[in-house]
Formats: sequence, structure tokens, C-alpha cells
Amino acid sequence: PAGHGEQGIINIGVIDAMFEAESVVTLETLKAKGLLTKKTGRIKVLAGGMLHKPLTIKAESYSVQAIKMIELTGGTVIILKDDVENASNNE
Repeated sequence: PAGHGEQGIINIGVIDAMFEAESVVTLETLKAKGLLTKKTGRIKVLAGGMLHKPLTIKAESYSVQAIKMIELTGGTVIILKDDVENASNNE
């Protein structure tokens, strides 16, 4: 199920290098670019490196600095619910 699997850690500088301005960055787009393994089920975005463009980023968790960087460049932070808690409700 979605939300299970390993947590992938990605630095903002890597995202900046690999995505065009106004891109939507998701687990799927990061995997498609080979930045996360197939086993990755959720993402944590960290503030390593620099961000120079507005991006919409969808991830389960962020460092406080990463959120500030995304918002300062005019981007959008979308915090996804980790489906682990939802999965237990459905059983």
C-alpha cells in the first residue's frame, strides 16, 4: 500500500538541479529521475544545497529550513499524510 516502504531523504539542492521551474515534485517524479529507489514509500525533504526556482513539492515530511527555502522562492509545500496511520484504521 501507499505510504509503506522506506523513507527517502532528498536534499533541496538535488531537486533544484533536476527539476525545471514550476515543476511538481512527487515520489513518482523523483523515482522517474532515478533519485529514489523503487522501495521508497515516502519522502523527507532536507535543506541541503540551494533552491533557485519556484517548485511545488509533495512529501510526507520536511525540515523547517527546507520549508522556508521552498516558500522564499515562491514555491508550494504540500504535506502528505503518511498512510501508515490510515492503513491501520482500515483493517
